[in-house]
Amino acid sequence: KRIHVIPHGIDIEEDVDSANDAEIISTLGVPKRYVLAVGTIEPRKNLPLLVRAVDSLRDRGEDLAVVLVGPRGWGEVKDLDRDFVYEVGRVSDEILNALMRQAIVYCVPSVYEGFGMPALEAMARETAVIASGVASLPEVVGDAGVLLDPLDSTAWANAIERMSSDEKYRNEQAHKGLVRAQSFTWESSARAHVAAYREALRHWQTRTR
Repeated sequence: KRIHVIPHGIDIEEDVDSANDAEIISTLGVPKRYVLAVGTIEPRKNLPLLVRAVDSLRDRGEDLAVVLVGPRGWGEVKDLDRDFVYEVGRVSDEILNALMRQAIVYCVPSVYEGFGMPALEAMARETAVIASGVASLPEVVGDAGVLLDPLDSTAWANAIERMSSDEKYRNEQAHKGLVRAQSFTWESSARAHVAAYREALRHWQTRTR
């Protein structure tokens, strides 16, 4: 009863012009068809699983790459040095937005996340999301994305393959993500904080009478 779970908010851009996305992305030299992951590259992000999943799809004939946005963090992360894996490091907001909008799917294979803001950011940009069904991610993604076991690379490969091959399904998932993202407002976050402070004050006043 002493814990109040309050999500962050997200700003939804209106009337987005994505006409120049391809040109913006071309400066990075990444392929047109890719799955995207964003965040500091460290063990908890579980990125080798994503690489294995895409590698198995490439063996089946899928022309997909993996684009990783973010700096190297703590710990050693192996198995990322592949010819279809593109580490682009930190990028500008303009480039990140273009990468998210043009991705086949945004993937969060993490075994732990504090909140999962990049997943929410992808949903806000109407990009389909596949995420681990652990930690805070189910609370963020809900039923507006595909939630999977972060240790099951076969399930990830199958989910990514469906996103890649079924455009109608991918667009439906992307729209569901946008609708859910619209419920994460900074106003509702602020109101929830005020409510928590008032509840704490009420308990304090009750105890000091």
